[in-house]
Amino acid sequence: MHLIFDVTRLVRRGHLAAPTGIDRVEQAYLSFLMAADAIEPSFEAFVPPGHWVALSRAAVARLLQAQRLRWSGAVGKASPLSVVRHFRPVRSQLHTGTRFLTVSHPGARAMGQWRRRADRCGGKICYFVHDLIPIEYPEYALAKHAKANQARIAAATRLADGLLVNSDCTARSIARFCGDLPVAPIAKLPFGITLPEVAEARAASTGANDDHPYFLVVGTIEPRKNHLLLLKLWREMARQDGAAAAHLVIAGRRGWENGQILAMIERSPALRDVLVEMRTPGDDALQGLMRGARALLAPSFAEGFDLPVAEALNMGCPVVASDIAAHREVGGDAPLFLHPLDATGWMAAVRDFAAADSPLRKHHLQAARAWRPASWDDHFSQLTEFLEPL
Repeated sequence: MHLIFDVTRLVRRGHLAAPTGIDRVEQAYLSFLMAADAIEPSFEAFVPPGHWVALSRAAVARLLQAQRLRWSGAVGKASPLSVVRHFRPVRSQLHTGTRFLTVSHPGARAMGQWRRRADRCGGKICYFVHDLIPIEYPEYALAKHAKANQARIAAATRLADGLLVNSDCTARSIARFCGDLPVAPIAKLPFGITLPEVAEARAASTGANDDHPYFLVVGTIEPRKNHLLLLKLWREMARQDGAAAAHLVIAGRRGWENGQILAMIERSPALRDVLVEMRTPGDDALQGLMRGARALLAPSFAEGFDLPVAEALNMGCPVVASDIAAHREVGGDAPLFLHPLDATGWMAAVRDFAAADSPLRKHHLQAARAWRPASWDDHFSQLTEFLEPL
């Protein structure tokens, strides 16, 4: 089976030092395609002024290796120009029945071009929908992106021959979006673990006493992730407990619509000695943080999947998560679930988990160690079975 895979995200974001969840998923797909026997992959990126450009397999392999080095922490952030030097366009190839696959976010224009090319060769398009959060919760997205996200999902549901989702939660969102309109076949493919196993992940310093109990929150700093709840709790605990208060480590880049969040991070005197911000920890540093944390905190208001919850559980790190459908689907019974607005409950949980002899933390630690992730082998086996008969 000949398959054209969208590497636009790799080309545009390959210079960054730290990934988002979708970046990690794309890398997992590229690793699979590079080694696949039953699939003959080609690679294309949608580039200015607005057309698809094919890249050689060697160019994609170089981009992928450079990205892995940056994510590992071996090298820092690169300039976009350093990525361009790996960019080697080649002649695009179309075979009869070619499959087109994207796990990124191509817009309506890019999808329209693929649709016309697919129709010429009898090909089929498959689009991975990670979530519809910007549409269902526009208050958490930049206003200028609202129309673009509406158009993107409308194009995906109208033009694709098959849709992939990471959870039942996302599948239900698609059903709500489409209403009475026909929907392409949907395959639910949960993600495996995308944080590569490091045999001896280095202990990541939290910037203070490394023996002091700390909690970890992972993800872009934006309103949907509910950092504000945690910051308010930590400010209060710092005032009440002083130097004895547990620390909070925030691992993630700064996003959007976060003025009040950043004001607290940068200007709150009470948080100065209990808060550590790590914007681009490498994969080994992130694993070290997860191994040492009293718990991963995931208080977000909405998710399509939430990879950090799965990654933390896979590391045997207890999780306290907001009680939303995606978290229950990913975490099963392993996390402690709390309403994302239950400040009293979150503070009680943090205080409890911070104690050295916490029975509650011991229970969720055992649950994390018993938790098992979805399998990438199953994911890609089901993907292949889904693509072939489209």
